[in-house]
Amino acid sequence: MPSADGEQAVDPLTDGLPGTPNPYKWNEFGYQPPLLDVDGDGHDDAVAFAPLWEKRAGAFLVLRGTDGGFDAEKVQLLTPGELGVPLRLS
Repeated sequence: MPSADGEQAVDPLTDGLPGTPNPYKWNEFGYQPPLLDVDGDGHDDAVAFAPLWEKRAGAFLVLRGTDGGFDAEKVQLLTPGELGVPLRLS
């Protein structure tokens, strides 16, 4: 939900996100991602990394921006394996 200053909070328990978050909520996104227009539609998007998503495989979530903020139903999930990025959790 957008705040008064235009910020919008999205966390692993936001309704509509694809994939499987860790059920204990300590699977927060790795950092606050920068906003950028990844698909050229004129809206700010974000790519967030969730290290324990998809049963500890990790996932990059591409949050698509709209006039009203991020749309959870338009989020694209990409695993590190799909991107050819090695992920090692110690």
